[in-house]
Amino acid sequence: ACAAAPPMPQNCSADAATVRHWKSALARALSALDATLALAGRTLTVGIVGGSISAGSGVNHPRLTFAGQLTAGSERLRVVNRAVRATGSAFPSFCLEELLPEPVDVLVVEFATNDGHFGEAMRDRSLASGSSTMAAHDSAHDRGPRLGPSASMERLLRRVLLRWPSAEPLILYMCRPRRQPAAPPCEGLYSDVATAYRTRELSLAKAMGEAISNVAWAEGVHPDCAGHVAAAAIIAAELLRRTRERPSEHQPLPTVPLHLDASWERLDVAWSCRTCDWRSCDRLQPDAASHGFVERGFSTARVPTLRTPSGGLALHSWQTRKWGFESDTLGDALELSVPASSHVQVALLCSYRSVGRVGISLGLGGERTYDLRWSDRSSQQCIVDVGRSAAKPPIQELRLRVASERAEGNLVKVFGVYTQVMRERPSPLGAGDRPGARDLRGAPGRKSEPTCARGEGCTVEW
Repeated sequence: ACAAAPPMPQNCSADAATVRHWKSALARALSALDATLALAGRTLTVGIVGGSISAGSGVNHPRLTFAGQLTAGSERLRVVNRAVRATGSAFPSFCLEELLPEPVDVLVVEFATNDGHFGEAMRDRSLASGSSTMAAHDSAHDRGPRLGPSASMERLLRRVLLRWPSAEPLILYMCRPRRQPAAPPCEGLYSDVATAYRTRELSLAKAMGEAISNVAWAEGVHPDCAGHVAAAAIIAAELLRRTRERPSEHQPLPTVPLHLDASWERLDVAWSCRTCDWRSCDRLQPDAASHGFVERGFSTARVPTLRTPSGGLALHSWQTRKWGFESDTLGDALELSVPASSHVQVALLCSYRSVGRVGISLGLGGERTYDLRWSDRSSQQCIVDVGRSAAKPPIQELRLRVASERAEGNLVKVFGVYTQVMRERPSPLGAGDRPGARDLRGAPGRKSEPTCARGEGCTVEW
């Protein structure tokens, strides 16, 4: 059992009139939603995947996030917040089963701020320092848009609809209004994908109108509690609409993807994901050896929040930061195992400061060096496409090494390893991927069992 943490302040110092207005709107929507659900004798499970905004950066208590606000005012909502700081939509597009092993009725997706920065950084190709070194984000860029925001969102939506055909994804934009034309894109970043997959988009800026000028933005991107209560209100209104309307018929997935490349990845099977999650790095332990790399980014402070509709006490590691295995000593190495005949990608921390170069080798192949620095002023997960493992032996070694001196900035932080088994007979287009093929909804994917039982205090429920 987890010991109760000391009380934390719950100070909402945002514009009082704005907070009152949206709290009132939230209370009305949740009251009507509870009544509708009670008549039907049911509850609603809402999952959340997102970055630091959804995780609560910008407010000083989990109850002040939009997830906490939703649960505080409802007896019929179970909100499962699996937001992880410093991530974009690529993370859940590869790791949805690990983040959410349990089914949800609605999935709120909030990554536009991080994805906008990542998309811009991918276009910065000035960081390669030599013929043997390339920028980590160039690895994604040189292969087209396969790891960019649009492809990642499409991969995520397909995964959601394959796993839970009756679930409804909602894309949430919590974007600060652009002050200058050169600012990274955010609002409407995924609109073409949302249209193709009949996914509703919710915008904090459009809902608040001129009142969004009353929202303060920590670090320029994280809205205060006024922004969070407004987001909770527009989500609650959307949930109410959903419960009142007659369920729509399941729509087939587009037979020809917009941004995904069926010659580069399989669309009929999920990626396998070894990652640090919201609790620990237990899934990402080094198989052979860890020479100097240590687990960093977790806090022992655990905050009791609210009781779920089932009565279980929910807990949250509120102070979790950018987690992963890290080292800043030249030559330190982390060795992991990957399956044979698989497409292999490594998720690392890219930033404009502190990070350096990483050397990566796969199996018997030679080492290639990647520069993790970019000029965009954000620090978040980026993905290196390592390539494909050989057919033999069945288990192969993936080795990552700190490859720069401390004076240059040399931190290397590893977030996860994503693999996907290749087809036995690779072809540009496979079953279910070619034009005219039937949609893949309900196709078998890799199953993931819950990693902790309910009531153990390790599930981030609000």
